[in-house]
Amino acid sequence: MYNYQFSDKIGLPWVIKKMPQFLFPDLSKKKDRIQKPFSGVLGSMDRSPIGLVLSTRDQEGTSARIHSLLVHPHYRNQQIAFNMLTLLEKELVKKGVTQIDGYFRSHWKSAEHITSLLKKMQWSAPKEALTIVRGLAVNALRVFSQDKSDLPDGYSFISYDRLQSNEKEWILAQEQEQWYPSHLNPFQNPSTIYAPSSIFLKYENKIVGWVITHLVAPELNEFTSLFIDPSHRTFRIAHRLMHEGIDQQVRTGIKNFMITARTDNKIMSRYVQRHRQTANLLLTRSMHAKKQLSALP
Repeated sequence: MYNYQFSDKIGLPWVIKKMPQFLFPDLSKKKDRIQKPFSGVLGSMDRSPIGLVLSTRDQEGTSARIHSLLVHPHYRNQQIAFNMLTLLEKELVKKGVTQIDGYFRSHWKSAEHITSLLKKMQWSAPKEALTIVRGLAVNALRVFSQDKSDLPDGYSFISYDRLQSNEKEWILAQEQEQWYPSHLNPFQNPSTIYAPSSIFLKYENKIVGWVITHLVAPELNEFTSLFIDPSHRTFRIAHRLMHEGIDQQVRTGIKNFMITARTDNKIMSRYVQRHRQTANLLLTRSMHAKKQLSALP
C-alpha cells in the first residue's frame, strides 16, 4: 500500500542528507542558492520513501516550479509519479497557485518518462529552453581563442571584485530603464558568484557589458549571464569578453566549465554548438513545460 504525504516545509539540506537519491542531478548543487523551503509530496511504502517531488512558489504565490521528481527504480511504472504530482497540484491550488512549470535535461535517462508523464497530466509539450555546453575549461578556452587581437581602443576589462559601489548602483538602476533583461542582472545569487572570472566591460570608463559566472560546485564554474550594450555588441567584443572570463578561470585553477545560453540567444547558442566538437565539449538541452492549474470546485 502506497502512501502520499504533502508538506510545504521541506528543507533542501535535509533532503540532501536523508534522501539524495530522490533529487534531480543538479539540485543538490543549489543548496546555497535556494534558501526557502520546498513544497512537495513524499511517496512511501511501509514508512520507507519510494518517491519525491519538490517545488517552490514565487513571491506572489501564484506560480510554482518543479525542481525534482523521482521514483525509486524498483517502484517505477506503478503510477507513483502520477499520484505524487497529482496531489502536489491539488495542494498548490489550495494555496492560490494558478500555474506550474518545470525544467529537465534532454540527456537524462528519465527524460522520456518525464515527457510521457507530463503529457498524461495535460502539461504543455516540452520545448527547448536552454542550450548547455560543458567540459574542461582549457578546451573551452580554445573555442574563444581564434581572435587573438587586443580590445579596440577605449575598451577595458575589470573583474567583479573591482566594481565600484556607485557603478553597481548605476547598473541596478538601468534595469528599471530596461537597458538589460532582468534575467541578465549581474548580481543574482551573489553568494556563488566567482569574482575572478566574472568580468565587466568598460568603454571610456563606463560599464557597457559583462559576463558573470557562478561556482556551482568546487570544480565547476557556470557562465550564466552575458550582456553587451547594443551599440557595442560586435562579434569581436563578445568573443574577447568570453575569452577573458574563461582565461581567468583557467588561471585560477577551476577545472570544469559550463555555459548556459537561452535558446533565443541565437548568437551564443549557435556559436557554442558550432565549435563544441573541436573543443570536446558536451552539449545538452534544458527542456521546459508548464500547465495552468484550475481552481478546485
